[in-house]
Amino acid sequence: MINKLFLISIICLIGLSGYTQSDLQVTSDGIIIPKANHTTIQNPDEGLLMFDPFTYSFWFYNGSEWEEIGNDNDKDETNELQNISASTMGDTLYLSDSNYLIVPGISAANYITDGDGNVYNEVEILGQIWLEPSIRSTTFNDGTPIDNPSSYADFWSNGDNNIPSYMWYDQDSVTYASEYGALYNWFTVDTASNANKNICPVGYHVPNITEAYQLRDTLSPTNTSLVGHHLKTIGNTYWQGQGGIDTYGFQGKGAGQITSTESRWLHRQLHMWSVTEHNFLVDRSWFIELNDFNSGLGISNYPKKFGHSIRCLKD
Repeated sequence: MINKLFLISIICLIGLSGYTQSDLQVTSDGIIIPKANHTTIQNPDEGLLMFDPFTYSFWFYNGSEWEEIGNDNDKDETNELQNISASTMGDTLYLSDSNYLIVPGISAANYITDGDGNVYNEVEILGQIWLEPSIRSTTFNDGTPIDNPSSYADFWSNGDNNIPSYMWYDQDSVTYASEYGALYNWFTVDTASNANKNICPVGYHVPNITEAYQLRDTLSPTNTSLVGHHLKTIGNTYWQGQGGIDTYGFQGKGAGQITSTESRWLHRQLHMWSVTEHNFLVDRSWFIELNDFNSGLGISNYPKKFGHSIRCLKD
């Protein structure tokens, strides 16, 4: 939604002599401000920002007169804005007289980021909005570190003590982090264990079992054996056996799991924790399952101490 705010600037172009919407361009990193001699613009709208190639400076129309942003050394301080600052929370430039402009691309508010600053994309699947790729944060979204044991035995021991923990496959973040994400024990997503923290970016959460069934049954209510086919990556780069067709861009990759003694099943499975505990087996919780040996999407339960992937769902 934030990138749509550049339309405000387009509206401001109404009444400009010789200008069309094509003169305003939005790039992946920001916005290109219209360029012209500001003194030649007829009936400028309040809030219009221009770059003047003759003065080589930006000019802002405050509703009655043009003000120059920055010091042009002409000794006339009445036509200048001496101060300009950017918000760290959103795409807003604040000018010295308390006016402001909204400009896309100047802050992290344009991106969906976790506690480490890793960027994720939204994938819409029939009404649900998931994040891609799998989570690889080493902190909760408030910056609190998640424990990273140095051995499989310590990872297992942390599980015995309900301590949120993660490991990289083969303890190798360089090879596996960006493609597969980290592998976490279930206590990382359990609010009782993690002091009510959230590993997902703000505005997103780890799904519960009801949302997991919604994913499966919405995708294929009459033949759930085909659901995984729509979520797995194409081909055999990330799957030892059957890849998928990746209908929605979910990019499901066989990330494997962490056990008490090893990393295993790379390209064989993608297990994604839910926040829901098993009703009767207190040491187990529910997860969403993709495997290399079939095209289905399974919903099953697993011991909480194992290291599995996490996918996030929009609130």
